[in-house]
Amino acid sequence: MEYQWGKLTEELERKLPLDVLFGSDIIYNPEFLDDLLDAFTQLGATVIYLAHKTRFKPIEDNFFAKCEAQGFTVKRVHAAACTSYKPLEQVRIVRLTPTKKK
Repeated sequence: MEYQWGKLTEELERKLPLDVLFGSDIIYNPEFLDDLLDAFTQLGATVIYLAHKTRFKPIEDNFFAKCEAQGFTVKRVHAAACTSYKPLEQVRIVRLTPTKKK
């Protein structure tokens, strides 16, 4: 299903909130990270998994700090827990979950 930044189709709106959202190599360009975070909030996923090779750690760390500030719990999922395939050791897998409100 296609999604354009900030634009929900009727079809997608009927399926919200999403159960799981997956992203791969989508946090390398700082120009779009605020839009990405807005999309995560708009789509209302129960859990979001992001996988990427660390390229710009300060940018990535800043993005995940913004996620926490917007009410997401950020937890790194270690690649070793997912597979014994050596090239994946360079991949950072992160799980975002909305913080439950009391």
